[in-house]
Amino acid sequence: MKMGLWNIIAEGLRCHSFRSIFNWKGKTPKDLFGVPIGKGDMLALSALAVDMDTFHLALYLKKNSRFSLTDLAQKRKELERLSNFDTCERFDTLKGYGVCAEETLKYILRQQQKKTRYQSIRRVLIDWMDYLKDCNELGLSLEDTAVLKPHDLQQAHQNIIAQLKIKADEELDKQMAKLKEERKRYNFAAGGFIAKVAENSTELIVEGKVLHHCVGTYADRHAKGKCTIILIRRLEEPEVPFYTMELVGPEKRIIQVRGNHNCGMTHEVEAFVESYKKYLAELGKKGAKAA
Repeated sequence: MKMGLWNIIAEGLRCHSFRSIFNWKGKTPKDLFGVPIGKGDMLALSALAVDMDTFHLALYLKKNSRFSLTDLAQKRKELERLSNFDTCERFDTLKGYGVCAEETLKYILRQQQKKTRYQSIRRVLIDWMDYLKDCNELGLSLEDTAVLKPHDLQQAHQNIIAQLKIKADEELDKQMAKLKEERKRYNFAAGGFIAKVAENSTELIVEGKVLHHCVGTYADRHAKGKCTIILIRRLEEPEVPFYTMELVGPEKRIIQVRGNHNCGMTHEVEAFVESYKKYLAELGKKGAKAA
């Protein structure tokens, strides 16, 4: 208590846990806190005792960097905004990537100052961890400092996210390609319209953008065969998005048909869809006979 740790003691008692911050058997400040504590450190220690998370992070940094408690007390506001129950674990993870605790803190502060769009210092840490996880997924070498600690973290993360999407789309396209031959029978033409199965994720994305609906989000389900997305076109404009149709189940039931801004069907499109239903029914009968 004489050290000015009222906040920490009160929080620990209230939460019924001190998170192993203290060695209660310690007889000296060094033994109690697990780091060297000089006479001149008492004031800094008291300033850092705003809450348990901040205090824990300060002791961690004292133990794992060249920062003195006085240095850390001068950064108290930043540490307070950065600290959380898992912050020290995140620092340990970054240490596994080869970034020491001192450099981690410096890098986070630089990025936060550079990008005002970061809402908080902690957001930088979380973004960095997510970025590194994404880099691993893409197989990028984190031994390359430019990859590990990019000059502009926010922009680098956006670039990685874009690359991941391309990779994901490529995987979906491979799955769609495997179903292409089987799905050919669902292509159809009548009354000045055609119905064709979407062949890749790009087609679905373009369809959604042009018609202002969410079919682009159906790419995963379409690729896995959980639904079949049919693109309805005018016969004279086969490449221009017009209406989109969703089929589900082994019998290929028509669940929805949507046009621009999710509009309903015109009489002409409705007549075409009725013809398509009959066509699907005939396919079903042929399949049953073959079985």
